[in-house]
Amino acid sequence: MANFRTLSPLTGSLVSDRGDVNLPKLPGMTFRDPRATAQKKNQGLRYIDGQAIVENNDEMVARRTAQVRVTSPGVTIARTALAATAGGLAIKGGARDPVPVWVKNDRQVLRYYCYFKESVTDRREENFRVRKCTIYYYLEDGSIHIGEPKQDNSGISQGTFLKRHVIQKDGGGEVGIEDLLVGSEITLYGRVFHITACDSFTRRFLECAGLPAPEDEGFPDEPITAYKNTLKKITIVHHKDFKTRQFLEKDGKVLRFFCVWDDRGSVYGERRPYILHYYLADDTIEIQEVKDRNSGRDPFPLLLRRGKLPRDVPQATLGRDAAAEDASKFYHESDLRIGSYIRVFNRDMLLHDCDDFTRNYYQTKWGMPAEYLEPVDVQEPMLAVPQNMIPPHNGIGSELDSLQNCIALIPKAQTKDFQKLMTNDGKVLCFSAKMIPDGTHVVSDVDRERDFVINYFLVDDSMSIYESPKRKAGLTGGRFLARGPAPKKPGTNKPYQPEDFYVGAQLHVYSRLFVLSAADEWTYKFMEAHPEQYAKSDFNSVMDHLADIVGQVQSRADVEKLKGAFIEQDKAGAGCLTPDDMAAAFARGGVDVNKQEVVTISRRLENSAKKVPIETLFRSLGI
Repeated sequence: MANFRTLSPLTGSLVSDRGDVNLPKLPGMTFRDPRATAQKKNQGLRYIDGQAIVENNDEMVARRTAQVRVTSPGVTIARTALAATAGGLAIKGGARDPVPVWVKNDRQVLRYYCYFKESVTDRREENFRVRKCTIYYYLEDGSIHIGEPKQDNSGISQGTFLKRHVIQKDGGGEVGIEDLLVGSEITLYGRVFHITACDSFTRRFLECAGLPAPEDEGFPDEPITAYKNTLKKITIVHHKDFKTRQFLEKDGKVLRFFCVWDDRGSVYGERRPYILHYYLADDTIEIQEVKDRNSGRDPFPLLLRRGKLPRDVPQATLGRDAAAEDASKFYHESDLRIGSYIRVFNRDMLLHDCDDFTRNYYQTKWGMPAEYLEPVDVQEPMLAVPQNMIPPHNGIGSELDSLQNCIALIPKAQTKDFQKLMTNDGKVLCFSAKMIPDGTHVVSDVDRERDFVINYFLVDDSMSIYESPKRKAGLTGGRFLARGPAPKKPGTNKPYQPEDFYVGAQLHVYSRLFVLSAADEWTYKFMEAHPEQYAKSDFNSVMDHLADIVGQVQSRADVEKLKGAFIEQDKAGAGCLTPDDMAAAFARGGVDVNKQEVVTISRRLENSAKKVPIETLFRSLGI
């Protein structure tokens, strides 16, 4: 078996050490030599304006250095490749390009627009015609083809005016590119063609070839065109006023005004609103009544049936034909203005507003400013409705039940608050109270010793008062006030509310003044559980209130006075005070504290001995 050591650089097959090839060069059986270099060949074929051109490396280098960019985007033309001679051959460096001209300029055509004048002798309207043509110059062989666009109904044979061929000049030589310039004239077979323009490709070709390319010109006017313009008829529009024209143009268009008629000057007269409709189709007017609820009037739809409204009340209405009379005797749309009065058969009606269509119609047709179409305020102030005076309660029965007799002829039972019934059923605020004197009543010594229990029922806001018995004082006790609606709070017309009940509060109950001295444990807990309703039972709120009062003390002596008041009140020197001693200390220190607030502080800060440490209190107050 041969040993494969090298790869053939020509075939890529394995070569043994003896030099013979053992494997054929077939797909899958060859190997690429990594030492072999790439043998690339430069591209020598390129296209210029759709023409294939072959060039060598030197030409490519020269082309890249002399390459320029023309106006049309994406099209690049080399000046060396487009240098043209009279015969259309490309010359480079004085030597003929090896590429044939018919290959280099294949399918490249220069297009010019021109005209020639043809004399007309048999018509007086015109003495010549302008024949518009197109000259095509083929670069591949220098041939020329002239075509004339066809015009409908021209009566002239149009199409190919001159077939394609190489045209010889009169003085010798062939017609070339230098003879076809914009703005110049050229004579071909006895006809003088004036070149007016060229297309974009031709202009770009001429610029790259270094030939002049003037601006385009226009075609001259033909005499027949001016003659035809004189024959045009001048159309005069005659507007004839047909009887049905107004109906056909404005049918379904209605102007709507809002008006009011004030007839309060007559007996049983009143001020009533109306709606006026003006029909643009036939200039008729209709007035509708506005139905008001509980007005006591029959719902009659119209005040004035649709028809022409006369300015003055006619003397005779029977057998009268409104259409045959003068239109100036009737109201027109120009007579209707917001803020003006119109007379409707001796009724003066004020037009105070209109709808959006009417407002836009007057602005568009009559040019009326917007401020003239603003609504007029005709609303009068509402008269105060007299209220029935509710007599004071006579003391018989419930006040709410007696109030139903004043509200309705047939009284109805008062409905209960179902939400309050489900939430507060069985919840009662219980307070102990004492009777104290007021400005009109003096309390005797016996009444001072009496103890009362006031119950406030949250389910229906009722209240009852019981008296505790004292056998030694000869007071039997019992029911002092039966359960009933809570009495009204002095200075207001509302009964006592749950937030009015707290320790230290004073209640006026039927000419008696009570002060609440204490409450049971359930009441304290209930009020502390609802701080949003019972602010004096909220510890944080109470401490913030006292801290604000203490913070307003400016001098150091006042602070020392407050501290001294607490120290003097602590006679035992234990550093703790009872609720009563704490209230007395605040009073001696010049701080006004409610008794309920003292109870709230004591319930939060008291120790096992039911006393409040002074140091803890001062720390809570920020002293």
